[in-house]
Amino acid sequence: MSEEKQPKYKLGNTVELKSGNSPIMTIVDVQKKPGSINKPPQGFSGTYECLWFDESKVPQTYVFIEEALILVKD
Repeated sequence: MSEEKQPKYKLGNTVELKSGNSPIMTIVDVQKKPGSINKPPQGFSGTYECLWFDESKVPQTYVFIEEALILVKD
């Protein structure tokens, strides 16, 4: 039996994209694997929902895989 993947980042961490040219984003959700009718969501899915503000100060969110992010500061 394989071990469940543990999240590298936590809610509230500040991250940016590894590829660069990214706004500073805040992790607002550490996503779980989807459940089913008989089974609730459980285990880390490998993705995070991130929040940032665009140039017009409008909030934006998107879901990124863990491998695309790097920690900016705690």
